[in-house]
Amino acid sequence: MIGLDESKWEFLARFIFEQDRDGKSRLGESRNIRTLADVLDNGHAREALERGTTTLMQAKQLLGGSDSAFRGFVSQADQSLELARLEMDGVSFGPHDVEAIERVRLSAVTLRKAVQDHIDESV
Repeated sequence: MIGLDESKWEFLARFIFEQDRDGKSRLGESRNIRTLADVLDNGHAREALERGTTTLMQAKQLLGGSDSAFRGFVSQADQSLELARLEMDGVSFGPHDVEAIERVRLSAVTLRKAVQDHIDESV
């Protein structure tokens, strides 16, 4: 078909129908179709969803670009790190754990710099 981007259709079909080990698709319930349409209509949210790094509900939070969504993501990251710290007892650590933590550290440093630059530009 002319003008049909097959990779986009493949992504959509997989998102809606492909099931994980628990028999659930990334879409979840059919009532989430409207949310999916809204996310796919927004370039920023769509890109996050297509990268596979966000859930549909997380991508939905990107629609408004709101202060509360940003702060919510930072708060979730902080809480997740605290839970990881509390869950350390009895874990068999390896180099991949150090690498993952280093990626988190670099992401935090990059985010902090971007926020500080934004503050400095506003003054």
